[in-house]
Amino acid sequence: MAANNPTDPFPEMDLPPLPNEIVFKILLMIPIVYLNMRKHPQATLINCASSARKISQLSSGCRDYFLKTPELWAQNIEWCHPNQQWFIITLERSQPLPLDVTFKLQRGYWRGNPTLPPEMKRNFNIAQKLFSTRIRTLDMYVMGGWRDLEIQLDLPLNTLEALSFACPKSSAETTVPFRGLILDTALFPSLDKAPALPRLRSLKLTGSLVPYPNPVYQHLQTLAVFDIRHQLSVPEWLQKLSYLTQLSNLTIKGSVKQLKDSVGEIEKIRLPKLESLSLAGKVGQPGIGMETFLTHILTRRGCSLYLSGRLNLEGSEYSSITNGLTVWLGRWRVDDYRSTAMHVSLDFDRIIFHNQWGEKPWPGLNFRISFGWPTEYFHKMDNDDLLCDIISDLATETIPILQQSFNVTRQLNIWTSRGQSVIPWTDFLGRFPAVTTLTLKERRIIKSSSGPGKEQLTTKSILSALDTSRVSGNASELEPTGGVIVPNLRKVIITGRKEGVSELDYSKAM
Repeated sequence: MAANNPTDPFPEMDLPPLPNEIVFKILLMIPIVYLNMRKHPQATLINCASSARKISQLSSGCRDYFLKTPELWAQNIEWCHPNQQWFIITLERSQPLPLDVTFKLQRGYWRGNPTLPPEMKRNFNIAQKLFSTRIRTLDMYVMGGWRDLEIQLDLPLNTLEALSFACPKSSAETTVPFRGLILDTALFPSLDKAPALPRLRSLKLTGSLVPYPNPVYQHLQTLAVFDIRHQLSVPEWLQKLSYLTQLSNLTIKGSVKQLKDSVGEIEKIRLPKLESLSLAGKVGQPGIGMETFLTHILTRRGCSLYLSGRLNLEGSEYSSITNGLTVWLGRWRVDDYRSTAMHVSLDFDRIIFHNQWGEKPWPGLNFRISFGWPTEYFHKMDNDDLLCDIISDLATETIPILQQSFNVTRQLNIWTSRGQSVIPWTDFLGRFPAVTTLTLKERRIIKSSSGPGKEQLTTKSILSALDTSRVSGNASELEPTGGVIVPNLRKVIITGRKEGVSELDYSKAM
């Protein structure tokens, strides 16, 4: 900065360390866009800056223009030339703050060039040599096919706490980054020489290959895998998870290989510290479906559950699903049921139950359980009663398993549609003795989702189920007259997509 004098528009001042929000995501950044600053520099600058949240996300052309335009300079940042020296000085100014690093490779940034730009290699080498002891989190996103990455993390990262690696499935197998190797050999050239990661506690993989179990991962507390290429069967997953005894959060979505035939006896594993389990994939095949995890992972105490199951006609053994839920929720204690809210959808194409409400942290243990048909089955709904019967039977068997949660529910939220309910509303609503507020919210449905009906899932049918005497008249004339099915009900809130919000008072009927 210039010295302080009467004509200086920016007097000298004490410059604080570079804010962490600016350091965030700059370690391995290179220019995101190449701009032609000659024609319309001001317009180009505005367009670039409007989409950039960090200084490092400005292109070199924008930074040059900043340097040549003093009135645009930031008064609390000492600008340097947008080259290697700018990169190094900016990082040095951030000391001793820990670094949260985003390493994003997207071919579109370099006009489709399949080789790694020299700027990225240079900055990566600088980062490893000068700042490897300060990297706290590392997020690596590799989009598109690359032929020549030549990047390996071969230095000790003693401060690394969280690693996220994403490589979408859209990349062809022949151009998988890191030459198609598994994650371990991609990041660490030799498993025998794998660097110690004493603080690594979180690992997230998307589209990449699953790691072999080795000492690098033995202290993991969080493991999340999404649509990995080399999918594992349930028995294979259980074998790998048996090494990760410190896990507290486990997520497996779309990463399970489906076997044609049922397997033999599967060994159970112990994850004593597990607090949250999230699963998404096919269900309904004993020993093969996602529900197998529920019966073969042993925890020390109750554990929250997210289960999104995709039904299929080939797997008709749906008793394995209810058995899994019975075992998993059977570990919950009475004190674990502290959430007093319940959200429900009972449509024929998908059933949903979850007791999460408001912002985290949610009280007690939580679950979100949903089962539904794949999109390709929707066209069958108009003329295939079998699909409706299967999901109706599954809902009928699942509901009693959740009764303990229903008993403490005070606020019940039902997503309604103009299709049919999988069970009669009188039977379902009678399971909520403590509900004081019932919210009915209409939601948009797929046009083809109008199958054969046992009972029309409409606001009118739900209100009719609440009354002890037959209700006549149109929906606008409905008045509460009984309400003994839900004895403590005080009000019903109706949210329509067109009608807006209305409220019915049931307290007078008590």
